[in-house]
Amino acid sequence: MNSVAPEALRTAPLAEWEEARYLLPPLILGIILLWIVPLGSSLGLDESGNWWVVKDGVREMLVRARVWPGGQSVLFNFFVIGARSIGGDSDVAMRIPSLLMAMGTLVLIYRLGKRLAGPLAAMFSCLIFVAMREVIYVASTVRPYALAILLVTGAMLALINWLDSGELRYAGVYVVLAALTAYATYLYCMMFLVHASYAIVRMRMRDTRVRPAALIGAWIACGILMLPLAAQVLSAYSRRAGETYLPTPNVEEILASLIPPVVGGAIGLGMILALALRKPMAGSLQPFRHGWVLAVWALTPPAIILLLGFVTDLQLFAGRYYLANAPGVALVLGLLLSALEPIWLRRFVASAIIISAILMYGVNEHFMRGLFDYRGAVAAVREQVKDDPETPVILTSGFTESQKLANVLDPTLSQPLFAPLLRYQIPGHLVFVPSSPLDEDNPYIDQVFTTTLRNQPKFIVVGLLNAEFLRVWLLGRGRDLGFHVHSHENYTGISVVVFERDTGSRGGASAR
Repeated sequence: MNSVAPEALRTAPLAEWEEARYLLPPLILGIILLWIVPLGSSLGLDESGNWWVVKDGVREMLVRARVWPGGQSVLFNFFVIGARSIGGDSDVAMRIPSLLMAMGTLVLIYRLGKRLAGPLAAMFSCLIFVAMREVIYVASTVRPYALAILLVTGAMLALINWLDSGELRYAGVYVVLAALTAYATYLYCMMFLVHASYAIVRMRMRDTRVRPAALIGAWIACGILMLPLAAQVLSAYSRRAGETYLPTPNVEEILASLIPPVVGGAIGLGMILALALRKPMAGSLQPFRHGWVLAVWALTPPAIILLLGFVTDLQLFAGRYYLANAPGVALVLGLLLSALEPIWLRRFVASAIIISAILMYGVNEHFMRGLFDYRGAVAAVREQVKDDPETPVILTSGFTESQKLANVLDPTLSQPLFAPLLRYQIPGHLVFVPSSPLDEDNPYIDQVFTTTLRNQPKFIVVGLLNAEFLRVWLLGRGRDLGFHVHSHENYTGISVVVFERDTGSRGGASAR
């Protein structure tokens, strides 16, 4: 591809508006199918923990936010509680705040893109943001990350406005939004490094009327506003050993944090098509003012997370933790794709991006937001126990904290640990067990079998598919007593195993 498109291939500036409008239908289609349609699916694992934190009102939320790490964002919890007060205890109602926040971020991305490079780049940036895998997973969930991304984008726009105009009102907006970002998720405070690099370079270039003293004053104000979070941050750091369970990322995962697979694939497919048809293609990228800050924004969050994994014991390389870079990635790639020439190639790539995202993250995942069908699993259990509500139901949790028996038996922690199943009011005589097959837990599981299961005609095991060890163990333990697996169903990652006793086996139901 040529670095500069010849005049015959180049899109006229006035035509950019018309070309940007072409991207509106795929953008709307992506929002509907990837963000809105999954609203009604079952709450996911982490979402259910957040539901437990907020379900009994503000007073209980303030207490539970200190107990459960997944629900620590009091700021976001207020929005969810407000949504529940209007829409009731509905999965859709609780997800609406995140959806609105993600849409607000789209508006800000468009404003940034239009300001830096024009309407076509702005629309491409929005399209890419909608189709990013990690954005899709947080855009309509009961989690604080959509709020955090909104605040990150708003703070960046306010900083640019402040440095351009020198007006105090923009400084105030920047201070408030940058500080509030920590109240959504304090890990996104890494954005202050992006702010610093941008502001310092502009000051050294004498490209702003804002003086260093004013910038330092703004950061001091941010620090004062964030002081109430100090105890929470220290508490989280003290628990880091039990919460940083992620593996070291591979090269593919690192690249995906900078170039979404659907975008890279669409570009490659477009180039292959152009070569196959022997059609000319080129690029008409024009330099734009301060565009380098977008690259810094895209690179800094994943780079910091990656560095922490190498120099400390914090293994946090997951999309939700570095997703502060998503607007920056979208803007950088939007700028590059808007420079593709001729028009048909841009349109093909745009269509391929949204179609690929819908197929991969919509159709392939059954348009589910939580990925695990807890609602379906509970419905299956309800059908199994309708004739005997006291049928034992053995539950394993998907949270890593449930690997320890002490946590499972702790009355404070057991509720959030099993919140995904309690959310949908799973029936039966519930028995909580650890999700780890460690030998130290076997005496407890053996005790459960002896005192609760062995004299029953039927019992059920429910949990993530990593609970397979429990099915195998119970089958081996109960085979001599006549137990067999009557059914073993998978509800998108949730296993429901029904054990029944053979008729006439010793130790039958008469012992109940």
